[in-house]
Amino acid sequence: MFDFNFYDPAPIDFHSVKRLLVDYIPGESDAFDSSKMSDAIVAQPEVGTTVKVPGDDDVYSFATVLDLQENCKDRFVQQILHFIRKKSLTAGKSARLLLRTAEKFLRLASAGGGALSASASAKSVGSDSESDEDSGASS
Repeated sequence: MFDFNFYDPAPIDFHSVKRLLVDYIPGESDAFDSSKMSDAIVAQPEVGTTVKVPGDDDVYSFATVLDLQENCKDRFVQQILHFIRKKSLTAGKSARLLLRTAEKFLRLASAGGGALSASASAKSVGSDSESDEDSGASS
């Protein structure tokens, strides 16, 4: 049995976080700059959590929020948005909803919205998706 502990992100976690990001979308490791994104994640110890086994430096999981107002011009954010757009062209309704969500995050960030909570974003996405479907709008 393993005991897992929760820690603040730290520079020592860079390689583990990068590995998790690269492995997250198999075959798409060049879709975004995982090094820059990993840097952004470990550079903010006050935001996020890593999961490790005590005495082991490997990160098994992490959760974080990136401030889009601060990072919206970073290349990795633009690359992720491009990746989502590209994939949504061949995917169904759920991918188009994901694309609208990503675009909404970037619009809010550039307008001064900064980091958003998951509950606030889910409410606004849900209301948009209903109005889009009612009006027959498509992406």
